[in-house]
Amino acid sequence: MAFFFGLATGARGAFAAEIARLGVTSSASTVISRERPPERVAQILGIHHAAKSLVRARVMRTDATVVQVATSYFPGDVAFDTQLEQQDTGDGGSKSRLAELGYQQTRIRESVDVRPPSKEEAEALGVSADRLVYEITHVGLTESGKAVEVCVHVMPITLWSLSYEWPIDQPAV
Repeated sequence: MAFFFGLATGARGAFAAEIARLGVTSSASTVISRERPPERVAQILGIHHAAKSLVRARVMRTDATVVQVATSYFPGDVAFDTQLEQQDTGDGGSKSRLAELGYQQTRIRESVDVRPPSKEEAEALGVSADRLVYEITHVGLTESGKAVEVCVHVMPITLWSLSYEWPIDQPAV
């Protein structure tokens, strides 16, 4: 399975779009809450470490297999009392809702680490704690550089192949 951040028409987010592109059925369960994010996430979002953010914690499946757990964090001043707090964020998912709110993501920054899963992650993913997982920290940035979303994806390395593509700036001739 390749990890790709493209949105297909009618998709509810990047995961659903990519899984549909692969011809597989996807589903996700989402728990939505307002809570303090981990300290490193608060730092990326530029919020006080004790401030609450909107959290969308998802368990994502293809057919009946859990293929990743992903937790998105949004600054409260951006996301509270919006459609982002609903189970169904609508066509285009959170990125489209953020754009409608005036926070269009124009850049993303990702870091990828390989590590053992936590006990909770291993249970959710149905893997043993001695297996390795990818942890992808995805940061959505506006034109002004404001981080409006941090999503931490955790997925077994045995199920995923990561593939990225981006344009190369052409040197002046």
